[in-house]
Amino acid sequence: HPLILLTQSLCDSSRPVVSNCLISGGNTGVLASGGNGATDCFGASSPRITNTTITGAATGVLAGSGSAPILENSIVWGNTSSQINVDGSSAALVSYSDVQGGWPGTGNINLDPLFVNAAGGDYRMANGSPCIDAGNSAALDMSATDLEGGTRVSDKPSTPDTGAGGPPFVDMGADEWNDCNGNLVDDSIDIDLLPNADCNGNRVPDGCEPFQDCNGNSVRDICDISTGTSQDCNENSVPDTCDVNGATS
Repeated sequence: HPLILLTQSLCDSSRPVVSNCLISGGNTGVLASGGNGATDCFGASSPRITNTTITGAATGVLAGSGSAPILENSIVWGNTSSQINVDGSSAALVSYSDVQGGWPGTGNINLDPLFVNAAGGDYRMANGSPCIDAGNSAALDMSATDLEGGTRVSDKPSTPDTGAGGPPFVDMGADEWNDCNGNLVDDSIDIDLLPNADCNGNRVPDGCEPFQDCNGNSVRDICDISTGTSQDCNENSVPDTCDVNGATS
Protein backbone atom coordinates (compact mmCIF):
# COMPACT_ATOMS: atom_id res chain seq x y z
CA HIS A 1 0.00 0.00 0.00
CA PRO A 2 1.23 3.55 -0.65
CA LEU A 3 2.04 4.74 2.86
CA ILE A 4 5.25 6.77 2.79
CA LEU A 5 8.09 5.66 5.05
CA LEU A 6 10.26 8.35 6.60
CA THR A 7 13.43 6.83 8.03
CA GLN A 8 15.88 9.60 8.89
CA SER A 9 15.96 13.37 9.41
CA LEU A 10 18.19 15.18 11.88
CA CYS A 11 17.08 18.04 14.10
CA ASP A 12 19.43 20.32 16.09
CA SER A 13 18.35 23.64 17.64
CA SER A 14 15.46 23.98 15.20
CA ARG A 15 11.66 23.81 14.93
CA PRO A 16 10.79 21.51 12.03
CA VAL A 17 7.22 20.54 11.24
CA VAL A 18 6.46 16.87 10.63
CA SER A 19 2.94 16.10 9.43
CA ASN A 20 1.26 13.16 7.70
CA CYS A 21 4.17 10.76 8.11
CA LEU A 22 4.64 7.07 8.84
CA ILE A 23 7.97 6.58 10.61
CA SER A 24 9.15 2.99 10.85
CA GLY A 25 12.52 1.29 10.49
CA GLY A 26 15.86 2.98 9.88
CA ASN A 27 18.74 4.19 12.04
CA THR A 28 19.35 6.74 14.78
CA GLY A 29 18.36 10.33 14.09
CA VAL A 30 15.42 12.67 14.28
CA LEU A 31 12.52 10.91 12.66
CA ALA A 32 14.61 7.81 12.17
CA SER A 33 13.22 4.56 13.57
CA GLY A 34 15.63 1.96 14.89
CA GLY A 35 18.94 2.85 16.53
CA ASN A 36 18.15 5.33 19.29
CA GLY A 37 14.74 6.55 18.26
CA ALA A 38 12.25 7.56 15.67
CA THR A 39 12.42 11.23 16.65
CA ASP A 40 15.71 12.43 18.17
CA CYS A 41 15.85 16.13 19.13
CA PHE A 42 18.79 17.88 20.74
CA GLY A 43 20.07 21.43 21.17
CA ALA A 44 16.79 23.01 22.37
CA SER A 45 14.83 21.75 19.39
CA SER A 46 11.02 21.96 19.32
CA PRO A 47 9.70 19.91 16.39
CA ARG A 48 5.94 19.85 15.90
CA ILE A 49 4.71 16.38 14.98
CA THR A 50 1.10 16.15 13.78
CA ASN A 51 -0.91 13.20 12.43
CA THR A 52 2.12 10.96 12.37
CA THR A 53 2.52 7.27 13.21
CA ILE A 54 5.80 6.26 14.89
CA THR A 55 6.37 2.53 15.29
CA GLY A 56 9.00 -0.20 15.06
CA ALA A 57 11.86 1.83 16.55
CA ALA A 58 14.01 1.23 19.61
CA THR A 59 12.71 4.49 21.08
CA GLY A 60 9.80 6.30 19.50
CA VAL A 61 10.58 9.87 20.55
CA LEU A 62 13.87 10.83 22.19
CA ALA A 63 14.36 14.38 23.49
CA GLY A 64 17.47 15.77 25.14
CA SER A 65 19.50 18.95 25.77
CA GLY A 66 16.49 21.14 26.51
CA SER A 67 14.33 19.97 23.64
CA ALA A 68 10.53 20.10 23.76
CA PRO A 69 8.93 18.12 20.91
CA ILE A 70 5.20 18.74 20.44
CA LEU A 71 3.08 15.77 19.39
CA GLU A 72 -0.58 16.01 18.45
CA ASN A 73 -2.99 13.63 16.70
CA SER A 74 -0.24 11.03 16.53
CA ILE A 75 0.30 7.35 17.33
CA VAL A 76 3.45 6.20 19.15
CA TRP A 77 3.08 2.45 19.50
CA GLY A 78 5.08 -0.74 19.11
CA ASN A 79 8.56 0.68 19.63
CA THR A 80 10.76 -1.94 21.27
CA SER A 81 12.57 -0.11 24.11
CA SER A 82 10.44 2.93 24.97
CA GLN A 83 7.82 5.07 23.27
CA ILE A 84 8.89 8.51 24.52
CA ASN A 85 12.17 9.17 26.35
CA VAL A 86 13.18 12.61 27.67
CA ASP A 87 16.15 13.66 29.80
CA GLY A 88 15.91 15.89 32.88
CA SER A 89 16.25 19.12 30.90
CA SER A 90 13.66 18.29 28.26
CA ALA A 91 9.93 17.68 27.91
CA ALA A 92 7.52 16.08 25.46
CA LEU A 93 4.26 18.02 25.04
CA VAL A 94 1.74 15.44 23.89
CA SER A 95 -2.00 15.79 23.27
CA TYR A 96 -4.72 13.84 21.48
CA SER A 97 -2.30 11.01 20.77
CA ASP A 98 -2.20 7.26 21.36
CA VAL A 99 0.96 6.41 23.31
CA GLN A 100 1.66 2.85 24.38
CA GLY A 101 2.02 2.80 28.15
CA GLY A 102 0.34 6.21 28.42
CA TRP A 103 1.63 9.79 28.54
CA PRO A 104 0.28 12.87 30.37
CA GLY A 105 -1.68 15.32 28.26
CA THR A 106 -5.15 16.33 27.13
CA GLY A 107 -6.94 13.75 25.01
CA ASN A 108 -4.18 11.13 25.16
CA ILE A 109 -5.09 7.44 25.20
CA ASN A 110 -3.27 4.17 25.84
CA LEU A 111 -5.20 1.71 23.66
CA ASP A 112 -4.16 -0.69 20.92
CA PRO A 113 -4.58 1.33 17.67
CA LEU A 114 -5.60 -1.86 15.83
CA PHE A 115 -3.21 -1.61 12.90
CA VAL A 116 -4.39 -3.66 9.94
CA ASN A 117 -1.20 -5.76 9.85
CA ALA A 118 1.72 -4.39 11.84
CA ALA A 119 3.81 -7.52 11.21
CA GLY A 120 3.38 -6.97 7.49
CA GLY A 121 4.06 -3.23 7.67
CA ASP A 122 0.46 -2.10 7.19
CA TYR A 123 -0.15 0.58 9.81
CA ARG A 124 -3.54 1.71 8.61
CA MET A 125 -6.33 1.40 11.17
CA ALA A 126 -8.80 -1.46 11.17
CA ASN A 127 -12.50 -0.99 11.89
CA GLY A 128 -13.02 -0.30 15.59
CA SER A 129 -9.70 1.47 16.18
CA PRO A 130 -9.90 3.81 19.20
CA CYS A 131 -7.88 6.36 17.19
CA ILE A 132 -10.78 7.06 14.84
CA ASP A 133 -12.48 10.44 15.52
CA ALA A 134 -10.21 10.90 18.56
CA GLY A 135 -7.89 13.72 17.44
CA ASN A 136 -8.05 17.50 17.59
CA SER A 137 -9.49 18.94 14.37
CA ALA A 138 -8.17 22.38 15.33
CA ALA A 139 -4.53 21.23 15.45
CA LEU A 140 -1.93 23.26 13.60
CA ASP A 141 -0.16 22.01 10.49
CA MET A 142 -2.87 19.59 9.36
CA SER A 143 -3.07 19.00 5.63
CA ALA A 144 -6.27 18.62 3.62
CA THR A 145 -5.49 14.97 2.85
CA ASP A 146 -3.98 12.08 4.76
CA LEU A 147 -0.77 10.26 3.86
CA GLU A 148 -2.48 8.23 1.14
CA GLY A 149 -4.34 11.16 -0.41
CA GLY A 150 -7.72 10.51 1.23
CA THR A 151 -9.72 13.24 2.95
CA ARG A 152 -7.92 14.18 6.17
CA VAL A 153 -10.95 14.92 8.36
CA SER A 154 -13.65 12.32 7.72
CA ASP A 155 -16.26 11.49 10.34
CA LYS A 156 -17.23 7.87 11.05
CA PRO A 157 -20.86 8.11 12.23
CA SER A 158 -20.82 4.81 14.13
CA THR A 159 -17.80 5.82 16.21
CA PRO A 160 -18.21 8.00 19.33
CA ASP A 161 -16.53 11.38 18.88
CA THR A 162 -13.86 11.56 21.59
CA GLY A 163 -11.67 14.24 20.03
CA ALA A 164 -11.84 18.03 19.97
CA GLY A 165 -12.21 20.88 17.47
CA GLY A 166 -15.09 19.29 15.56
CA PRO A 167 -17.37 18.07 14.28
CA PRO A 168 -16.13 16.45 12.16
CA PHE A 169 -13.31 14.98 14.26
CA VAL A 170 -9.92 14.06 12.84
CA ASP A 171 -8.30 10.68 13.49
CA MET A 172 -4.99 10.06 15.22
CA GLY A 173 -2.09 8.89 13.07
CA ALA A 174 -0.98 9.19 9.46
CA ASP A 175 -4.02 7.45 7.99
CA GLU A 176 -7.57 8.81 8.16
CA TRP A 177 -10.44 6.33 8.22
CA ASN A 178 -12.54 6.87 5.09
CA ASP A 179 -15.37 4.46 4.28
CA CYS A 180 -17.59 6.02 1.61
CA ASN A 181 -19.39 2.76 0.76
CA GLY A 182 -20.11 1.78 4.37
CA ASN A 183 -18.58 -1.71 4.15
CA LEU A 184 -16.49 -1.19 7.34
CA VAL A 185 -13.26 -1.35 5.34
CA ASP A 186 -11.05 1.70 4.84
CA ASP A 187 -11.41 3.05 1.29
CA SER A 188 -7.65 2.80 0.71
CA ILE A 189 -7.80 -0.94 1.50
CA ASP A 190 -10.75 -1.40 -0.87
CA ILE A 191 -8.69 0.26 -3.60
CA ASP A 192 -5.62 -1.86 -2.88
CA LEU A 193 -7.58 -5.13 -2.89
CA LEU A 194 -9.81 -4.53 -5.91
CA PRO A 195 -8.24 -4.05 -9.36
CA ASN A 196 -9.40 -0.96 -11.25
CA ALA A 197 -11.33 0.28 -8.19
CA ASP A 198 -10.06 3.86 -8.56
CA CYS A 199 -9.82 4.71 -12.24
CA ASN A 200 -9.01 8.39 -11.76
CA GLY A 201 -6.55 7.83 -8.90
CA ASN A 202 -8.22 10.20 -6.46
CA ARG A 203 -8.17 7.61 -3.63
CA VAL A 204 -11.98 7.41 -3.63
CA PRO A 205 -13.48 4.09 -4.78
CA ASP A 206 -15.23 4.55 -8.12
CA GLY A 207 -18.42 3.07 -6.67
CA CYS A 208 -18.76 6.11 -4.40
CA GLU A 209 -18.64 8.58 -7.27
CA PRO A 210 -21.45 9.44 -9.73
CA PHE A 211 -21.80 6.93 -12.56
CA GLN A 212 -21.16 8.89 -15.74
CA ASP A 213 -21.31 6.97 -19.02
CA CYS A 214 -21.76 9.41 -21.87
CA ASN A 215 -21.09 6.86 -24.61
CA GLY A 216 -23.47 4.22 -23.23
CA ASN A 217 -20.96 1.35 -23.08
CA SER A 218 -21.77 0.56 -19.41
CA VAL A 219 -18.27 1.60 -18.33
CA ARG A 220 -17.54 4.73 -16.32
CA ASP A 221 -16.15 7.52 -18.46
CA ILE A 222 -13.15 7.92 -16.15
CA CYS A 223 -12.36 4.21 -16.58
CA ASP A 224 -12.69 4.44 -20.36
CA ILE A 225 -10.15 7.25 -20.30
CA SER A 226 -7.74 5.64 -17.83
CA THR A 227 -7.61 2.36 -19.79
CA GLY A 228 -7.15 4.12 -23.13
CA THR A 229 -10.50 2.96 -24.51
CA SER A 230 -11.44 6.62 -24.93
CA GLN A 231 -9.27 9.68 -25.40
CA ASP A 232 -9.57 12.91 -23.42
CA CYS A 233 -7.40 15.47 -25.17
CA ASN A 234 -8.69 18.45 -23.17
CA GLU A 235 -8.48 16.56 -19.85
CA ASN A 236 -12.02 17.40 -18.75
CA SER A 237 -12.78 13.78 -17.74
CA VAL A 238 -15.23 13.45 -20.65
CA PRO A 239 -14.36 11.14 -23.57
CA ASP A 240 -13.57 13.18 -26.67
CA THR A 241 -16.29 11.42 -28.70
CA CYS A 242 -18.88 12.75 -26.25
CA ASP A 243 -17.40 16.23 -26.38
CA VAL A 244 -17.71 16.27 -30.15
CA ASN A 245 -21.18 14.75 -30.23
CA GLY A 246 -22.39 17.15 -27.57
CA ALA A 247 -20.52 20.13 -29.05
CA THR A 248 -18.86 20.86 -25.71
CA SER A 249 -15.24 21.11 -26.86
